[in-house]
Amino acid sequence: MSAFIVSTDHLDYLVQAALDCGVTGSPLAWPGTSEPVTWETATVTGQRLYAANVASVAHRYGAKADVPDVGAYAFTPYSPFEIDPVQVLKALACLDYQCSGHPDWEASAAHRFCRRLQDRMIGLVRGYRDALWEVTRPQLPDAIARHHARLRAEREDQPDPPVFWTLHALEDGAGVVVAHGARGRILGGHAGFQATDVAAAHARIAAGEGANLQDWAFLSLTPESAAYAAATFPMVAQE
Repeated sequence: MSAFIVSTDHLDYLVQAALDCGVTGSPLAWPGTSEPVTWETATVTGQRLYAANVASVAHRYGAKADVPDVGAYAFTPYSPFEIDPVQVLKALACLDYQCSGHPDWEASAAHRFCRRLQDRMIGLVRGYRDALWEVTRPQLPDAIARHHARLRAEREDQPDPPVFWTLHALEDGAGVVVAHGARGRILGGHAGFQATDVAAAHARIAAGEGANLQDWAFLSLTPESAAYAAATFPMVAQE
């Protein structure tokens, strides 16, 4: 398979996913620095990934390579509704292949950054948190049965209540809380959440009003926690 330079849309998607990590958990930092990915550093983060891709293609094809001006890249955000962990993982795999032609790729900060983002996204894949950490033969049949039962339930023609909520960063410092249904449908969202309110919301939840805020992202909620989320962040545009 030949290597190519990915589109700026591709880079934007990965940078947006990295930005969202800072809302649902600790910010993702560029390796070797204490510099988190923020709206202020989003463009330079994309440029660093772009530079690794360009260096690999130039190394592989030499003078025949038609390389763009990395410095011309400027981050353009995606909607939070468009960021999906599985799609991010596939996009990371694509970028990894396009960069792998350079001998220094695996030791580079860009490669380590991609691995960190990959680790975050794997943890967000539906079913991952419910899977066994250590596999033992006595536990495995029940774990597999639970997984398949959940898949069957998601295929059934039944109401699609919110089963998990995700938090996403917006450029102006606000955030969006998105409700996801059992069969992967986006049911709606509320854009009034302020990212700066995370600490205050966490304190309320820690006082017994629901699940830990960090666990809201990509986790099934108990009815009590779902009710708290719905009351705190009313859904709009519900299908």
